[in-house]
Amino acid sequence: MIDALPITLTFTYTDDDFLQGYRLMNDSRSYRPLILGVVAIFGTCLVFQAEMMSLFVKWLLFLLLDAGIFYFGYILYCTWTFETRMTKMLAQTPGLRDERTVICTEDSITFRSAKRDTRTDWRLLSFPRENQAVLAFRFGGSYFVLPKRCLSDETELLHLRALIERRVGTINAGKVGRPTMPPPPV
Repeated sequence: MIDALPITLTFTYTDDDFLQGYRLMNDSRSYRPLILGVVAIFGTCLVFQAEMMSLFVKWLLFLLLDAGIFYFGYILYCTWTFETRMTKMLAQTPGLRDERTVICTEDSITFRSAKRDTRTDWRLLSFPRENQAVLAFRFGGSYFVLPKRCLSDETELLHLRALIERRVGTINAGKVGRPTMPPPPV
């Protein structure tokens, strides 16, 4: 397959792009914390029913129950208010709304906006992931998102995927896992 390089994407981020990217890179659909809170609450309630317990153990279990209820409530709060908090944060950062151009070549990826022009080697990117709406990468301690809606057609998406897999590693389709390393340069 002959790649059509460079691949140039021009877009303005929307709230949904950031929400999709955040969820993708942080696995916000993980139910482990929620399950842990429920287990703490029900486990404590079941043990509380035992009749042969000292007062100290009952108070200790009561504190564990309170901690489980608090943790469960906190997780629900964070889940329900996530979009509101993210939208507010985006509204307070006007530079994120600037039009951007991303140019992907075999050697590097270049990010351009009205205020910044940054060229980055592919080796600095890691953990490519994608869902139906976006492609996302780890970049240092953060991540960046490429909205798929800015691609002209399916062929351009296939070329971009092939380039990413060659230079960064296998794209995980929204699954949790360890980043894959790209093959060594030839």
